[in-house]
Amino acid sequence: MPSTLVQGDRRARSAGAGLVLASLLLAGPALAGTISLELTPTAQVSDGLLVVSVKIRNVGDEAAASVTPTLRFRGEVARGEGIFRLAPQQTIEAALTMPAPDLRAGRWPYAISIAYADANQYPLHALHVGTVVAGAPPPPTVAVVGIEAPQVATDGALEARVKNLSAETRRLDVGIHLPEGIELVERIAPVELEGWAERAVSGSLVNRTALPGSRYAAFVSVEYDEGDLHQAVVVPTSVEIVSPQSVFERHAALLWGAAGLLVVGWVGFLLWRRASRR
Repeated sequence: MPSTLVQGDRRARSAGAGLVLASLLLAGPALAGTISLELTPTAQVSDGLLVVSVKIRNVGDEAAASVTPTLRFRGEVARGEGIFRLAPQQTIEAALTMPAPDLRAGRWPYAISIAYADANQYPLHALHVGTVVAGAPPPPTVAVVGIEAPQVATDGALEARVKNLSAETRRLDVGIHLPEGIELVERIAPVELEGWAERAVSGSLVNRTALPGSRYAAFVSVEYDEGDLHQAVVVPTSVEIVSPQSVFERHAALLWGAAGLLVVGWVGFLLWRRASRR
């Protein structure tokens, strides 16, 4: 599986944020240090166990403290052993397991979250969502064909377009997966998607602790049953965090347009008065 880059920065008084995406850059002030974790996860099902191995490499210029991985799968949680310090350019390997004795053939989503901290113990988090294959299932017949991720100050909405690639009606469970700091307001209700149909599905987001100037990873998952098989598709995207804007900033273009119309109207009025006096 390709590597995933997780980055966080240490700002004034240790404010920071953890991100995960295929090639994700979190910009910060020039004087801020960065903790950049490169993740390489591998998942497999063996002898009734889900085994997820992940290599974690710090490619930043600041050490990460209390690095602790956690595996989430089908509502269960398994926490790995943490390490006290991950120095720049240092690599560690972690293996997390979870019983999966009744796992049907197909594809199943799993999530790996990494909790860590900067030098001043400001907590940072990262998220990776992938799929593990059980048996030898055929390719999925449902796809995520587009995602519109919002710029979020305090809230926003993420929209995904889901397409049925078969003639069969599918009952889909659509999920939006976010790192700590951003919350999904309400779980998305199951979607009935007729054969060959395409539909937009959206979820409302609330920013709790994410910092402006950050770009956070998010993942959209689609799960459904196809006969005896369970299928899942996971697609990554990102959510940009921006500063709250004033009323003037949000409507600047409209206000400037209105001001321009007033100026044009006033000039026209003056010209009309001048012409009428002749």
